[in-house]
Amino acid sequence: MNEHEAWKDLTDRGRELINRCATHSDKAALHEAVNCLQEAVMMTSKGVGDAGETLNLLGKAHLLCFHQSGHGADLEGAVDNFQEALSLIPPGHSAHADILSSLASTLCNRFSQRGDRQDLDNAMTHCQKALEIAGNDNPIRPFALAPFIFVLITRFALSGDRTDLEEAVVSSQALMERTPTGDPNRSTALMNVSLALLYRFNMDGNRLDLGQAIVNSQEALELTPPCHPYRYANLNTRARALSALFSASGSPTELDRAIAVNQEALELTPLDHPTHLLSLATLSAALVLRFYSVGNISDLDQAIIMRQEALAMSPTSHPSRVNNLSGLGEALSARFRLTGDLFDLESALINHRSALELVPLSNPDYFSQLSNVSGALSARFEQVGDRADLEEAISFAKTAVELAPVGHVNRSVILVQLSSALQARFHKDGNISDLDQAINVGQEALEATLPDHPTHSSSLANIAGASLTRFRRTGNQSDLEDSIKKFQGVIKIVPLGHHLRPTHLLNLANTLLDRFTSVSARADLDQAFELLEEAFDIIPAHHSLRATLFSSMAGAFIHRFNLLRSHSDLDAAISNLRSSLSLFPPSHPSRLGNLNSLTALLRIRFTLNGNQEDLNEANRNDESALGA
Repeated sequence: MNEHEAWKDLTDRGRELINRCATHSDKAALHEAVNCLQEAVMMTSKGVGDAGETLNLLGKAHLLCFHQSGHGADLEGAVDNFQEALSLIPPGHSAHADILSSLASTLCNRFSQRGDRQDLDNAMTHCQKALEIAGNDNPIRPFALAPFIFVLITRFALSGDRTDLEEAVVSSQALMERTPTGDPNRSTALMNVSLALLYRFNMDGNRLDLGQAIVNSQEALELTPPCHPYRYANLNTRARALSALFSASGSPTELDRAIAVNQEALELTPLDHPTHLLSLATLSAALVLRFYSVGNISDLDQAIIMRQEALAMSPTSHPSRVNNLSGLGEALSARFRLTGDLFDLESALINHRSALELVPLSNPDYFSQLSNVSGALSARFEQVGDRADLEEAISFAKTAVELAPVGHVNRSVILVQLSSALQARFHKDGNISDLDQAINVGQEALEATLPDHPTHSSSLANIAGASLTRFRRTGNQSDLEDSIKKFQGVIKIVPLGHHLRPTHLLNLANTLLDRFTSVSARADLDQAFELLEEAFDIIPAHHSLRATLFSSMAGAFIHRFNLLRSHSDLDAAISNLRSSLSLFPPSHPSRLGNLNSLTALLRIRFTLNGNQEDLNEANRNDESALGA
C-alpha cells in the first residue's frame, strides 16, 4: 500500500466513524476517529493527500467529542482545525461552504460556553457566506441554515430585535422543508423551529405557535433515541416547550412531564459538560413553577440547591451566571414568601443586585434585572417598613419601564410591578395620586397584553385590586363594580386546574365581601362562601395560600354571624382564625390583625357562653399582641 492509499484508508475510516457517532454515542469509536485523522493530518504535512479535507474531518470529530464530553480542549481543537482547513480551501472549492458552516456551528458552541460576542458575530459572517455560496439548491444549505438560525435566536434573546426572531422562524420553516422524514438532520431542524416558535409564543402568546412547538419538539425527541449524542439538546427543548404549555394552561401534568424530561437531560450530561449548567437551570426553574402550583417546599429547596450548584460551576464571566443569579434570587424570594424567613429575602436581594452589576446598561436585559431588584426591595419594604426600600423599588421599576421596549414580552410584567409598588406607597402615605397613577399604569399593562397571553390574567387582576383599593378609600361604587367585573374576567380566563386559580377565587371572594359590607346583598355573601370553598377544594394542604384562605373564610363567617347571629358561624370564624394563625409565620404582616380579630371573637363568645377558657385565651392573645 502506498502513502496516498494509506492516507485514504485513514480518512475513509475516520469519516465512517464520524458518521456512525453522529447518531450513536460511542466514545471508543470517536477516539479511534480522532487518532486516524490526526495520523492522516501528519501525512498531509509531508504532501500526501488533501490537507483541507482531512482537517475538516478532524474538526468534525473534535466537535463530536466536545458534544459528548464537554471538554473545552475538544472545542478549541475543532475551531483550530476548521480555521486551518478554511485557509487551505479556496473560495470556489466544493467543500468551502461545508467548512464555513462547520466553523460557524463550532463558534456558536464556543459562544454558549464563554459568552464572547465576537464568536457570535463571526459565526453569523461565516453562515451568510456559506448560504451565499450554497444557493437554494445545494445539499449543503440545510447544514448552513442550522447555525444561522441559532445565531438569529441567540441574537434575539440578547437584543429583543423582532426582525431576528421572524427571520429565525422563516429560516427554520425553510430548513424543515429541506429535511423531510428520514433525513438525518431533521431532528436539528425540528429543534430549531421549536425554539423559534417558543420565543415568539413568549412574545405574542399565540397558542398556534406553542402547539406547533409542542408537536415539533416531541418529533425531534423521538428521532434522537437514548443512544443519540444530541438527545440532551432535544430534551432541553422539549422541557422548555412543556413548561411553556404549563404556563399557558396551568396543567400540573404538563409541568410534571417537563420536570421528568429535564431530569433525563441532566442525567445525560456529565458534571463538567457546559450543557449540564443549562440542564440544572431549566430543571430548577421548572421546580420553582411546580412549587407555585403545588406548594411543596421540597421542590423549592431542591431548586435552590441546583441554582447554587450551577453558580459554583460558573465563573464570573460565564454567560449563564446572570441567569443563575436571577433564578436563585427568585427561588429564595419564593421560599421567603412561604416561611417569612428574612434571611432568604436578604439573600435574594443580594443575588438580584449581583446579577444587575454584571449586566451593563447597554444590555437589553438590563431592565429585567432592574425589575428583579425592584421586586425584592418591595418585598423587604412590606416586611421591614423601610421607606428607602419602597422609594428605590419604585425608582428601579420606573427605569425598567422606560428601558423596556414597547411590545416586549416582559413590559406588561414590569408595569404590573410598578403599579403594585405605587399601591404600596399609597397604603403607606394615603396619597390618592399614587393610587390613581397605579391604576393608570395597570391599565397600560392590561392594554400591552393580548387577551390570550399568559400574563393577561395577572394584568387584569392587578388593576382589579387597585380599583378595589380606591373604592375602600373613596367609597366610589363604580370602582367596586369595576373590580368585581375584572376579577370575574380573570376567573373566566384562568382554566380549571390552573395553579393560580385559587388565588383569583380568593380575590373575587374578598371583593364580593366588600360589596356585601357596602350594600348588604346576601347573594354576594353566599357567592363568596362558594368561591372560598372551591379554592379550598383545589389547593394542596401544605400550600402557603391556605393561611390567607382561612383568614378570608373567617371574615365571611363573621359577616354571616353579624347578619344571622348563629353561634355556629361564630365558632367557625374562630376555628378558621386559629387555623390561619397556625400557618402564618411569626413575622407575617397579617398575623397581628388576625390575632386581634380572634381575641375580639373570643370575648364575644365568652359574653354569650360564659366559657372561661375563651376569656383566658383572649387574655393570652393580648399579651402576645403586646409582645409583637
